[in-house]
Amino acid sequence: MTALMEQNNLDKALKRILEFSAHFNQYFQQKEPWKAVKGTNNCIYLSVNAVRSIAIALFPFLPESSEKIWVQLNLTGKVSEQKWNSMSDLAVWANHKIGASSPLFKKVEMTDIEKHKAKLGV
Repeated sequence: MTALMEQNNLDKALKRILEFSAHFNQYFQQKEPWKAVKGTNNCIYLSVNAVRSIAIALFPFLPESSEKIWVQLNLTGKVSEQKWNSMSDLAVWANHKIGASSPLFKKVEMTDIEKHKAKLGV
């Protein structure tokens, strides 16, 4: 991602971030930590650290959403203060208490799409 950002290949960098996010979402869904006992701590540990990394990586693209993620993870400081190369750090330790979660984005309903299409004359 770093090389892509430095080369100003922002679309490819964002795609790589989203692929990483999808990978960890798949990992989390397969492990089903809400059901399993064995391996749950490791799954949560890796997943929370992945979300932390994703928040840092997404900051140039979605700064407000990245800050919301940071707050929901109950991390100190601000995501905007994090160094780019700290993405690879496993900086969230065991027994860390995450904050309250809430949706980052509003669900787009078909009626919303139709309203916007009507405004645009599509």
